[in-house]
Amino acid sequence: MVVFFKIFFFTILFYHNVFSFSNGIWVVRDALKSDKNILQIISTAKELNCKKIFLQFRALGKVYYPTKLNIPNYEVNERQLLLLFEEAQRNNIEIHAWLNVCYIWQKTEPPKQINHIYYKSILSKIETIPDNIKSEGYFLHPNDSANLSELIAVIKEIKTKYNISGVHLDYFRYPKDEKHTSKRARTEFLIKYGLDPLLPLSNPKEFVQNRGYKSYQYFQNKYHEYLRNELNSALVYIREQTHLIDENLKLSVAVKPDMVTSKHRFMQDWLSWIKNDLCDFVVLMNYNPKMPKFVNNIKMLKEINLDSKVMVGIATYNIKPAEVLQRINIVNNYFNEWVLFSYNYIIKNKYLFSLLKNRDLQK
Repeated sequence: MVVFFKIFFFTILFYHNVFSFSNGIWVVRDALKSDKNILQIISTAKELNCKKIFLQFRALGKVYYPTKLNIPNYEVNERQLLLLFEEAQRNNIEIHAWLNVCYIWQKTEPPKQINHIYYKSILSKIETIPDNIKSEGYFLHPNDSANLSELIAVIKEIKTKYNISGVHLDYFRYPKDEKHTSKRARTEFLIKYGLDPLLPLSNPKEFVQNRGYKSYQYFQNKYHEYLRNELNSALVYIREQTHLIDENLKLSVAVKPDMVTSKHRFMQDWLSWIKNDLCDFVVLMNYNPKMPKFVNNIKMLKEINLDSKVMVGIATYNIKPAEVLQRINIVNNYFNEWVLFSYNYIIKNKYLFSLLKNRDLQK
């Protein structure tokens, strides 16, 4: 009897490892160039045992598909996109529309297209303190109505044209700079709390001298709470609207891997998002090249007991190929699904691709 249960246990374990995973791969926008490229995306996903493709459709305020909307778009061949979806369906691979949300422009000079979201959302443009546009680029306040309306219109059009399985939100966060605001945030916070956040943000020492440290702490807590609530509110809206478009669409968000940093610096309270069903799952961008950091983020998932709603993103560009395999095995051992970043890098690194292709990734 003991032998029977041991065999049964390891059979279930093996079945879980081999058949239950639905791993994924991010495909950056410039991969769609020819029929050969399209077929290579599908064959690569199959060879790496990836059942989800996160295909980039919106980035830097542009969309990467033929659109009838009045927004900037990059010329992508419609027939090639349709071929990609046809081949994905034939091979039982899901395609999730990967959309950048708050990050809208990267250059110092503004975009030239007058229909760019940059010009529709001037009051929501986030300004870092001190001004440091070179750090990441231009971000918009997450609850900006013009940006959200454009995002939903894009989702609706993509769903009408292509058989997507889900929507994947990226850059759904504030910039990495710790101090930032926008004209919109300043106005709303001033109305609610009687204080322009620019004052304590731009000169905290003077603020403490005039009002005391407790007042500064109170401001910090309330301002961070306000920023988090704005991000949460935007996600609630996106969730509601995607359900109206198609209630079967899966909604996922790319998030910072450490819960504390994610919540208090980038305002991504993703633990509450998955607990409150504001999204179907999150993808941790667990890209730290240091292995102990990577492992600690994985272990954290077991502690919160919500790992079934979390996929683990693994970078391929900043570590050695052997370490990529090692990280895949670590994720598998914790019964989590992984997503590789990115397809574009993997196919350029023939040695890495060979290692990934010729190894049983589920062991």
